[in-house]
Amino acid sequence: LDLSKNYEHFPTGFRNAFLMTPVEFERHWQEQAKKRYRIYVLLDVGSSFWVLLTVLFILGYVLTRFRRWKLLKKWEQDESQSELETDKGDPLAEPKTD
Repeated sequence: LDLSKNYEHFPTGFRNAFLMTPVEFERHWQEQAKKRYRIYVLLDVGSSFWVLLTVLFILGYVLTRFRRWKLLKKWEQDESQSELETDKGDPLAEPKTD
């Protein structure tokens, strides 16, 4: 930075000191910041991102529970049908008392 003080024109002094223009330096700095701090950008997106993420999580949970409930109902129906078929095929089977 001392070299930039020796010149009256800041961009010229900056170029002589850092071998790049201030615009090139800023572009390089932004690229490095995006690579290094990408996770912080995601965290700073705003509340809409977190609301959407929460809604998706709850929706996924509800859909999973619903699919599990349907599967259990199907298993119960299959089991009751197999019990009926087993009882019909066995003439010595005792009648069920529920």
